[in-house]
Amino acid sequence: MMTNEINNSGGSTSVGVKSVERLYDECSEESFKTFGAILQTQKPKSDEEYVDYLITSIGIEDGMKLLDAGCGFCGPSSYFAQRKDVTIDAVTVSQVQVDIAKRRLKELDIEDKVQVQKGDYHQLDKIFPENSYDIVFFLESFGHCVSPHEVISGAFKLLKPGGYLYIKDTFLAPTFTAEHYKIQQEMLKDLEKIYSYRIPSVQTVLSIVREFGFYISFVKQKGFNEDPEVIQDFEKLFGLTEVHAKAMKSPYPLFETLELKFQKMFKESGFRQKKMDTIEQTIKELVGIWQEAMVNRDIATCHELRADNYIETTPSGDAYTKEESLALLSSPSVVIESFDTGDIEVRHYENTAVAIFRSTTKCKFNETDFRGTFFYTIVFVNSDGRWQVLVSHASAIPYLAGQSVGTFTPTPVKQNSQMANRQTTTVNHQNPATIISMIPNRVKSWLKEKIKNAAKENVNPTPVQQGNNYLPYIPYKYGENSFLIPKSQNEKVETCDLGLPIPPTNLWLGYSASKEGYLSSGETHVKKMLEIVNASDFSFNKGDRILDLGCGAGRMIRHLKSLSETCEIWGTDINAESIFWCKHNLSPPFNFAVTTKIPHLPFADNSLKFIYCGSLFTHIDDLVETWLLELNRVLAPDGRIYITIHDNNTMELFDGKYSFYGGVKWMKSHEIYQEAKGNLRMLSIGRDSDSQVFYDIDYFCKTLNQMFEIISVTQEAYFFQTAILLKIKAVI
Repeated sequence: MMTNEINNSGGSTSVGVKSVERLYDECSEESFKTFGAILQTQKPKSDEEYVDYLITSIGIEDGMKLLDAGCGFCGPSSYFAQRKDVTIDAVTVSQVQVDIAKRRLKELDIEDKVQVQKGDYHQLDKIFPENSYDIVFFLESFGHCVSPHEVISGAFKLLKPGGYLYIKDTFLAPTFTAEHYKIQQEMLKDLEKIYSYRIPSVQTVLSIVREFGFYISFVKQKGFNEDPEVIQDFEKLFGLTEVHAKAMKSPYPLFETLELKFQKMFKESGFRQKKMDTIEQTIKELVGIWQEAMVNRDIATCHELRADNYIETTPSGDAYTKEESLALLSSPSVVIESFDTGDIEVRHYENTAVAIFRSTTKCKFNETDFRGTFFYTIVFVNSDGRWQVLVSHASAIPYLAGQSVGTFTPTPVKQNSQMANRQTTTVNHQNPATIISMIPNRVKSWLKEKIKNAAKENVNPTPVQQGNNYLPYIPYKYGENSFLIPKSQNEKVETCDLGLPIPPTNLWLGYSASKEGYLSSGETHVKKMLEIVNASDFSFNKGDRILDLGCGAGRMIRHLKSLSETCEIWGTDINAESIFWCKHNLSPPFNFAVTTKIPHLPFADNSLKFIYCGSLFTHIDDLVETWLLELNRVLAPDGRIYITIHDNNTMELFDGKYSFYGGVKWMKSHEIYQEAKGNLRMLSIGRDSDSQVFYDIDYFCKTLNQMFEIISVTQEAYFFQTAILLKIKAVI
């Protein structure tokens, strides 16, 4: 050990640490009498049940060396040492806690297995030896840290290559409105003032661990029910009763208890690049390792094989960075089952090599089986004797997959085998020369020039853009030749508080990672929408017809259940799978229909009293005016239209409190986005229904004024989007 004293240099960090030290020195004797050895609120009633759960979740095994950071009375650690053959170092900022812990450890006769000392876990690398621990864990102690970056940096240095960082704590829940954010910030101030707790966001932690090269093992909600009596007693002891009461009055979720686990990358990946007789042999073996790593979800190897400026382009034209590619492979919704690869042709250009081959890939996406046959082009670069992938690209083989050139749809495993056999006999796909001959000369020339430049300049080559799939709508069971919806479906569907079924996660459209978040976001957006509409001297009457245009799987429409008793409510969407689910599960009380991207709605003139489009015009690029005219046609003379858009204010929010939000980093990374920030009228990142569309608010309102009267404009009404309420212009 290097030292066992708190380092008091460090300015605000030192001040924050001292406040935590005083807190526990004053309260520890009483808290030990009240709670025993485990001073945590988020735990089940049984300590034994809790510890057994932690052993499994953390991944504690015999022979490991652990570090308990913010150990309290060493309650969990003492249990770990009794149940497993492990050694544990523990550190707490409170000398009172150290004294109590040492007394307990002596009584349990495990002083040789658990060593506890006073110290500041912001200075872990100054207290403990580097590269020494299999696991560093924080159990409801991470929130006391003043500088998460310092703490995670120290943990990284102490972990062995391949070791794990585990955090179980309270984190900020996502905020959906300005009011939500304000309430949450007020609560944070109270918690820091009373309890010296600084609850971070998950995004803050994730950005730091990625910086240090951790692999994300999981981010999950706790797998047990907490004991409410423990929470109440804890709040009384630490003076948090009023804070909790204030939180319970909030209409929004403010915090969530999560478990986070990260693995420190190996200095060397799980494979070693063997010295082959030829570069061709090396590249062929690396292709095999590349595919095997994806099948086995070996993220460490996938990370090592990809260059830092790696670019991956898909048959549909999407492009992914190294980080995005690894995140996709880590997702539980994506499972790559196998690659059936033919002969590999390798071309070598100095420090660059290109592998070209055909492969049939089997995978699952959200439990649905898919198979596709592709031409793969993988570009390797050699840096300091080590080959890594700079670019990978896959092109669908249309006559094997029943596709048109330039598009890709994952093809379900069940295919017409006779047709496939007849088609595959026309070309010898196992012959690399045949494969290369099928690549257009202009593409080969482009590729050769680009990889030479990339190798010399170490820059990202521009990916070849495939055509977007401009289907008028997304069919049900897309890619299958036929489908059946049985009369009786016996699946058990979970319901919400309204008694309505909750859709499967693959239909949530990324609105949340939890059912609570998915449901509460819909409720929040409907509540805000109705607040804006009701303020416009508008009311719903018996027999009124309402339309949710772009309803998805009913995230918002479900919260209009009370209106369905007197009004006729419709939901439409271009995604047939979502609509079929809604028809089966939400009708009655609602009505649903599949519509298309073509600006026409199956409703009579002036027949809709209220139309709302949540985040719909954020994905319409070329046909904005035509869609507005169609809405004008079907809206009743005294009706209202509620739409949300990305605007100038959205861009400002992207640089502020929504900078962590899913997709924001991707949008901001586009060069055209940065150009638009100073000169925006309209911006579309991507095209067709895959677009993200932004407007200058004045320009968009000028467009609206040609057809409607603008009643109100409300910023942050729908996450970071601005809401606009409209009615038909009065005829003079």
